[in-house]
Amino acid sequence: ILYSLSILIFEIFTRASPYDTLKHTSDVASVILQDIAMKGRRPWTDRAWPQDVSKKLKLMVESCGHADPAKRPSIQQLMAALEKVV
Repeated sequence: ILYSLSILIFEIFTRASPYDTLKHTSDVASVILQDIAMKGRRPWTDRAWPQDVSKKLKLMVESCGHADPAKRPSIQQLMAALEKVV
């Protein structure tokens, strides 16, 4: 769930599709899944966050997409970080 939330938050703050930098082919879904699973690719790998997004929020959202789920923050930690922004 946290990974999905991190992607959604990234989309909201950047106003962009998370993997729109990939070449679109008929097999784009499998390319995305392969890049995520095998290479650890995340949307913020290819695109910078807007300058008005706090560094703390960036780090929190990016940590939600950590390849090791055990290293992701709790939903409570994420909500606390978001409450400070909103």
